[in-house]
Parts: sequence; C-alpha cells; structure tokens
Amino acid sequence: MAEHEHPADNSVIDKTAPAVQPAQSMAGKAEHKKHWPGNLALVLAICVAISAVYFWRQLTATLDGQQQQLDQYVQMLSEQRQQFTQQQQELLQQLQHMQQVEKDLSEAVVELRALAGNSSRQWALTEAEYLLRIANDHLLLNGDKSTALYPLRQADKILKQLKEPGLQAVRQQLAQEIAVLEGVDEPDITGLSAQISALSKTVTGLPMQGRRMAMPEQRPGEAEQAQPFWKRFVLSLWQEIKTLVVIRHDGKAIAPLLPPEQEEFLYLNLQHKLESARLALLKGQTSIWRDNLQAAQDWARRYFDPDAQETRAIVEALARLHDSTISVNLPDISESLRLLQEFRQRQARQTSSRHDASSMAGIFVTPAHSG
Repeated sequence: MAEHEHPADNSVIDKTAPAVQPAQSMAGKAEHKKHWPGNLALVLAICVAISAVYFWRQLTATLDGQQQQLDQYVQMLSEQRQQFTQQQQELLQQLQHMQQVEKDLSEAVVELRALAGNSSRQWALTEAEYLLRIANDHLLLNGDKSTALYPLRQADKILKQLKEPGLQAVRQQLAQEIAVLEGVDEPDITGLSAQISALSKTVTGLPMQGRRMAMPEQRPGEAEQAQPFWKRFVLSLWQEIKTLVVIRHDGKAIAPLLPPEQEEFLYLNLQHKLESARLALLKGQTSIWRDNLQAAQDWARRYFDPDAQETRAIVEALARLHDSTISVNLPDISESLRLLQEFRQRQARQTSSRHDASSMAGIFVTPAHSG
C-alpha cells in the first residue's frame, strides 16, 4: 500500500510544481521592477561622476594654463616696470640737464640783453659803412650813377634812425654828396648803342668804290679765238691790267674791283669796327670809342663809293657819334665814408677806455670788500 501511495504523491507534487513556478517568476519580475529606478539612478550618478571628473580635469588644465599666462604677464609687467623705472630715471636726468641748460641760457640772455643796446647800434653803423663802400665801388669802377645813389640813400636812412648827434657831420656830408651826384647828367648810353647797331645793319648796302665806273667785261669773239695763243695771252693780260686802274673824270684813281669774297671781308671789317666802338661805349672807354669810330669813317671813305648817298649818310652819322660824350667827370663821394669811419674809431676808443676804467675799479674794490 505504501509503495503504491508514493507515486501518487509525486504526481501531485509534479502537478502543483508548474503552478508554483509562474508565481515565483512573477515575484522576480515584480522584484526586478522594484529595483530598476535605483539602478538607473546609479548609472546616472556614475555618468555624472565621470563627467564631473572629466570637466574637473579640463578646468584644472585650463586654470593651469591661465596661471602660467598670468605668471608670464606678471613677469612681463615686472620687466616693464623695471624698464619704466630706468626710463624715468633717465628722463629725470635729462630734465635736470635741460634745467641746467635753461639756466645757462637765461644767464646768457641776460648778458646779451645787457649788450643789446650797444650791439644793435654797432650793427647799424657797420651796415651803413658797408653801403657807403658799395656806393664808392660802383661809382669808381663802373661809373654808374644810379647804382651808387641807392646805397647812399639807404645809408642815410640807417644813420637817421640812430638819432646820434655825433653823426650829424656824416649826414650833412652824405646829403651833399647825394645832391651833387643827382645833378650829374649821364650820357644816353642806350640810345648811342642803338644807333651803332642800326648803322651796322646798313653796312651791307654800301656800294663798293669803282663799281659804278667799271667797264663791263667783253668776251672774246670768234676772230679772237682764231688768233695765236700768244696774242690771246697778251689781250687777256691787257684786260686784267685795265681792271686794276680806272680813270675817273676828275683824274683820280680809285680802288680796283674785288672778288665777292673780298668785298664780303670789307663789309665784315667795317661791322667789326662798329661793334668794337659799341663795346667801348658800354665800358665807358672814350678813347677806344673814338678811335674805332674814326677808323670806321676812314674805312668807309676808302673802300666804298664816297659819292653814294648811303656812304655819305653813314660817314656823317659816324662823325656825329665821334663827337658824342660817353663819360662824365663823376664827383668824389668818399668823404662821408671817411667821416663815418672816424666816428666809429672814436667810439671804439671811448668804449675801450670805459672798459679799462671798470676793470681797474673792480681790481681796487675787490680787496677792500674782502677785508
């Protein structure tokens, strides 16, 4: 009985086992669902922790880099501060040097101001003397009245501004010299030069002497060509001899006809004499002026037709120019310069005497003060 009862129990147990397993599975699932939020929170916490560690490392690295840059900036600022301090010291030294220079300049200005009155007067007197020298040089060397008057007037203006009683004699002499120089009549150099140039242009129109009475050259005819050589040579020689001397009605011989190139030489020579006269005119050389004009007249009478109207006109014009005055007796204007130089010499002696007196006074006063 017992043996048959055990199988029955096992069957009961086997039949109830499947029913128990689903219950356990449901319980496991319920338990799993119960722990799922916690696990999720744990995972999130781990992720957050990992992220925090990562960001912390990044932040630490960034902070380390910024700290290094900050240290570099601090070091750079320290170096710049040292440089600034050094530059400040240099500027301070330069400022002290400039202050010393300014002090020296101020003292020099004070000394210059003390001498300014006397120096300005000396400069004015020097300038006036220089102008008088220029006037004398222009008048003596160039004989130019206009260029001599201007510096004389300027020197008088300078002396007038000084208002120095001791310069009265100089100004009176200067006024007299200006008046005398203004009264000098200057020759018309420009007009005379223009006349010479005009005459030089008319030279080429002068007729050569002997051309009016010269016989035309005859060509040998056929009969002459048939003559012997020695007869033709004699005839040719005779023709040449006839051209050398031409007999005028008054019985006077004139110059022979010349080839064109020699005639051109005569014209050029006359123009050269006129140009030499013009240059002497501009230089005020009276003797050379008249010598060249006389030579030009003689040349025109000798080589050009004296009866031609053109020749007579140019010879008469040259004679008038020969008698013209191209220079005048200029006055002496050196007296005012001499008086001004004497005045300056007297002033220099007086200044030297006062300086010596001051020096001697300082020598005698200094020991008394020290004692």
